[in-house]
Amino acid sequence: MSTKDLLESINISELLDFLTDYASRDRKFDNAVHVRFGRLDFDREVNKIGHMIEGKLSVDRFDNYHGYYGYIDVDTNEIDAEIQTRLQQGHIRLAFACYEEKYRKFLDVFEYQAECEISDEAEICIERMAEVAQLAKDAADHDYIFDHCLALCRLDTAKDYGADYEDRFLRIAAQFIAPTNRAEFEAELSKHETGWDSDKFKVIRLDIIRRLDGERAADDYIEGNLATGAIREIAYDAAMARQDYARAEQLCLAANDEPHGCPSQWLYKLLAAYEKTGDHDKQAGVSEQILLKGDLSYYDKLKSLLTKLGRWKAEYPALLEKCEGQLSYSGYMGILDKENELGRLMEQVRRHKETVFSYGQRLSAKYHDEVRELFTALLNAWSASANNRKAYAALSSRIASFAKAGYAAQANGLIAEYKLSHRRQPAFVDELNKLGTL
Repeated sequence: MSTKDLLESINISELLDFLTDYASRDRKFDNAVHVRFGRLDFDREVNKIGHMIEGKLSVDRFDNYHGYYGYIDVDTNEIDAEIQTRLQQGHIRLAFACYEEKYRKFLDVFEYQAECEISDEAEICIERMAEVAQLAKDAADHDYIFDHCLALCRLDTAKDYGADYEDRFLRIAAQFIAPTNRAEFEAELSKHETGWDSDKFKVIRLDIIRRLDGERAADDYIEGNLATGAIREIAYDAAMARQDYARAEQLCLAANDEPHGCPSQWLYKLLAAYEKTGDHDKQAGVSEQILLKGDLSYYDKLKSLLTKLGRWKAEYPALLEKCEGQLSYSGYMGILDKENELGRLMEQVRRHKETVFSYGQRLSAKYHDEVRELFTALLNAWSASANNRKAYAALSSRIASFAKAGYAAQANGLIAEYKLSHRRQPAFVDELNKLGTL
């Protein structure tokens, strides 16, 4: 007999007596009955969750960690299960309130520790609040979540330790914006539109304008805020989507966010626009810029484009000079290796002697004696200064590289020599013995 059939066969009065008696002896069952069928006391339920959180996150429990850098792992699964139960039963506002209570308590401990070790847990609470907000259908729930998100934006707790989540709370609140509460929302939003991270707040404002004022107003806002990188990206994406590549090119060329020592994202976006138009000449120009900014992966693309244009042989010498002058020596050497420029590569190895361990095998056939002398001089110098097992192991690895470059006999000779000269350093001798005969 199924449980349902059994229950249906029981006298209602007897079943009620049984359930009442069981609830009086089992607190969890009693609570479940009241939550599922009773009228919830909102404040009582929030306070109950608050006490559970307090028990888990009381700052007294973290005394041993005060001032100590390290992630604190707090098991709040039981609390989360309790909140999820409320959510599954349709108590949206209560679930949001409980996650808010948990978040606030995390920030208290966050600030108490003067560390960032629980920021992940705090951010997970915000994620859960966002998920709950998406389920809200009732107007009262909308108003509650909206008001509390704005209040959380104004919270000062743990601001000095990374708790700057205003944009995330404003995004949640923005789901419930209407003409009646727009002024309040925008008053809070405007506080954050001039700081170093203003981009994400301006994107929120754009979303609000699009939703309440329409596409034309949103387009006007975009045009007036192209100096904001995130807004320019939106304009670029829109231009690419409608295949307006001239506009996409214009947006890229007018961008002014060139980072130090690496290619601007706008160079990549400009290249993408030129790829859509099939303009190989402009693609080659931008690929060269990206390469000379340090992205070596674009060397082959540039070579392929110049080859298609019939300009590779003519422009190769000048490009090589630019690479030498603008790339790191390691990047330049990688290109020399790729192009089999052994003479130039050897010049670089003479300047940066430690690179013989990267290119010695490549150069040993043509510069056998000189490469051998470079290896030997460096190994002798390092063997004289090595004074711990880590250094001994590193030196042994380099001796193996010497042998692999074509100097096995000389490497074995050095091993024998070092075993003798360093016989009072057993750890060194042990690492050398691991090499065996090379």
